Amino acid sequence: MPTRSVSSQRLSAVILAAKARQELALIASLPVNDLAYAQAALRGGAHALKLHFGLTHRASQQVAPTLADQPGLIARLRDLAPDVPLGAVLGDQPGTVDAALDLAAECGLDFISGYAHALPARAFEAGPELLVALDDRSPPNWAGLLPPGALLEASVIQHTEYGGPLTVADLLKYADLRRRTGALLIVPTQKHIRPADLAALRAAGADALMYGVIVTGPDAAGFETAAAQYRAGERLTDRP
Repeated sequence: MPTRSVSSQRLSAVILAAKARQELALIASLPVNDLAYAQAALRGGAHALKLHFGLTHRASQQVAPTLADQPGLIARLRDLAPDVPLGAVLGDQPGTVDAALDLAAECGLDFISGYAHALPARAFEAGPELLVALDDRSPPNWAGLLPPGALLEASVIQHTEYGGPLTVADLLKYADLRRRTGALLIVPTQKHIRPADLAALRAAGADALMYGVIVTGPDAAGFETAAAQYRAGERLTDRP
């Protein structure tokens, strides 16, 4: 496994700052590359934004254009939120992602996200931080093989279980990954994770929550509402 070379660690810094406050950082996973969705998430208190390019978004079934088809979007988002980490999924096939890697770095993306099987090998050296997603078919021991600097997205819920309530079985899967790796652990809302579930996620070892359409619904307003509810839920949680 190559050594991870990272030119920007903005996402890690935001996650670690939230962790110091005993909170989960909130990453808004936007189903539509639209400023209205980004603005709504930021109003609600999201700490970072993730876009999608060159694929059909699995949870929403929205078809996303490639990064090359939206060359000015990252600059507009950076103007909107200069200090917020911006990242993207660049496709669901290694060739599609590989073709977009250099442009992603040129555009100033802070992180690249994708399933392990969809990321070309050179993604480790692309420059932006790399958020590697393991799915329900990925061997759990892969979590311990990530090079320093990579982040781990625990997308380990079977698609047939999307939208269901968070269970103890889910928490055990996350805790198992936590035991295996020192990488920052990001849990996506494949299940319908409620504000009341955040303490259990933190106890299982999660460092950040990536929230999307399963908890927000398809409209931009849901990204503000969900983020605000999560942030309020964290403030109400008893601390030791």
